[in-house]
Amino acid sequence: MDVGCYCINVMRLMTGEEPITAKALASWVDGSGVDERLVGLLQFPSGVLGHFDCGFRQIKTHTYELRGTEGRILVEKGFTVEPNEEPVIRWWQGERYQEITLPAVNHYTLMAEDFADALLNGQPPRFPAHDAVANMRVIDLLLADAHRSL
Repeated sequence: MDVGCYCINVMRLMTGEEPITAKALASWVDGSGVDERLVGLLQFPSGVLGHFDCGFRQIKTHTYELRGTEGRILVEKGFTVEPNEEPVIRWWQGERYQEITLPAVNHYTLMAEDFADALLNGQPPRFPAHDAVANMRVIDLLLADAHRSL
């Protein structure tokens, strides 16, 4: 419920869809009900399949990759980027390759500014509350499936 939320969110964001099927396997901390590691598979209405792994008992990674019939996008530091880092998006389209370097920003500052703008200026937040609810729905589906697999 902690680190896997980012994986789920990026799949929902990139497809623009909500998954119709969620499958998962997990390893649990003895007696606590806490998932220590989880591997998930999501199926989306368009037919896109997404898979991810996350956990506290493995080396920290932040990578996500999208692969299609005509290209591929790889983001090696997609979830936790230091404020001074410039993330690179690697993009292959057929034989063509391109690197897109994003400017260094403090993501926590951006979140706080977005929240403040919503409160002080009445601007809608970049990600409305229903997006978090939708993400939690998928987390619940995955955890329920992982519990069935015990």
